[in-house]
Amino acid sequence: MTGMLEPMDFRDRRGRLADAVDEAGFDGLYVTDPADLAWCTGYTGSNAALLVLADATAVFTTDARYEGQVEPVDGLEVVIDRDLFAMVVDRAGEDDRIAFDPAAVTHARALTWFERLDDGLVGRGGLVAKLRLRKDADEVARLQRACALTVAAWRDVVVDALESDDLVGRTERDVATAIERRMVDLGADGVAFDSIVAAGPNGAVPHHRPGDRPIRPGEFVTTDIGARVDGYHADFTRTVASDDSVSDTLLRVHDVVARAQQAGIEALQVGDPIVDVDSAARDVIVAAGNGDQFVHGVGHGVGLVIHEDPFIALAGDDVLEAGMCLTVEPGIYLPGVGGVRIEDTLVVTEQGPRHLTVAATGPRPLG
Repeated sequence: MTGMLEPMDFRDRRGRLADAVDEAGFDGLYVTDPADLAWCTGYTGSNAALLVLADATAVFTTDARYEGQVEPVDGLEVVIDRDLFAMVVDRAGEDDRIAFDPAAVTHARALTWFERLDDGLVGRGGLVAKLRLRKDADEVARLQRACALTVAAWRDVVVDALESDDLVGRTERDVATAIERRMVDLGADGVAFDSIVAAGPNGAVPHHRPGDRPIRPGEFVTTDIGARVDGYHADFTRTVASDDSVSDTLLRVHDVVARAQQAGIEALQVGDPIVDVDSAARDVIVAAGNGDQFVHGVGHGVGLVIHEDPFIALAGDDVLEAGMCLTVEPGIYLPGVGGVRIEDTLVVTEQGPRHLTVAATGPRPLG
């Protein structure tokens, strides 16, 4: 991505971040992670940084190559300089403590910074990420558009092919390409990630890359896809039967995964531990005797990054909050046979979970 996101209340976000910086005992935060920068300023180019001080002063810097991409943002001072870190050195007081996210910089870069700011630079992650956990109305609206385009493209390519008996014989790569092209045709800025189309035994590989294998009669086809709209990423997976001759064994597995997903979705309740969502879905699969074939977590946060906090896993202390946008995506994978994964993106609300992806979950979603 280059340029700027559509306008949102970036000034309010930086104000809340300044409060968090102050509460954490720092005089400022040096932001370099691209997603954090986009959340704070709307900027989506590269080679940029932001200094947010505890008094809510905010200074953004990039080099001259990107000067034309930086649009005015309320309350944001912009400095064009090849030496991005010089801004911190210039603005930090002699006794100031400036935090930075260690996960967003290389070790070598951090050592260079330490040489220039002595003991005033402190590694402290998560200050922006914690604020990004809960999406505001503007973010949910963008996610909703991305999800709607994703589902529409899936229907236009996969469901239409099922209804016309045209899915069998097409290659995984052909279906993936058609879906991605359709998402862009419908208005997406691009794809959220490399699309997965996995047919037959390839469905047992959760992150299979689509190839030239033709889809055959009597097998499942898993499509894991997402559109990107104004920086926000959709995530959506369905597993469908290529025709009516799929075995009862595979249909049973599909039913188990569908019930597991529904249990996980129902567990998305404000105030409850996130681990309860994993347990709710996983317990259904374990009870069916397929626990060993469920090899990943139940879901993850989604937003400016396709996989972001919070993660729905077996362990953790996070609690569900209104505004969190997450996926619920249990799966069962049978090596050499096939697999089933069903995934939706949802937003947690005080009234319960709300689907951002809305589509049938059955193995033959026709009509």
